[in-house]
Amino acid sequence: EKNEVIESVVQFIKSGDCLDIATLERIIHTDYKNLSGSLLPGNLTRGMNKSTYLQLVKSGKTGNDKRKVTFLKIEVNGNVAFSKVLLETQWKRMVSLIILVREQTYWYIIGSYPDIILGNSPYHH
Repeated sequence: EKNEVIESVVQFIKSGDCLDIATLERIIHTDYKNLSGSLLPGNLTRGMNKSTYLQLVKSGKTGNDKRKVTFLKIEVNGNVAFSKVLLETQWKRMVSLIILVREQTYWYIIGSYPDIILGNSPYHH
């Protein structure tokens, strides 16, 4: 189970890195929420749904980074999984909490909560 969760999380992250909208559409759950207050200005506490997130990726306002992924923690509880990952680029480091839900035999990303912990992003506060 943990290997399937890891595979889904890596696919989610790498699809964002490559602006692969088709894969993101498939892997992100319909009820997806993203709360990325430290990453995007004017979006400090509001969550983004799937369509808003995909629009940001399509427009290039997020994604298109080649990130190194380090798993810090993975927990599976029945049909729900939690992962905590460290994502690193040459100019930023962030920790992201990613929540997954299993439907049938596939793990979908239902929540993503990134926060920059160190870096030179113009959006870091």
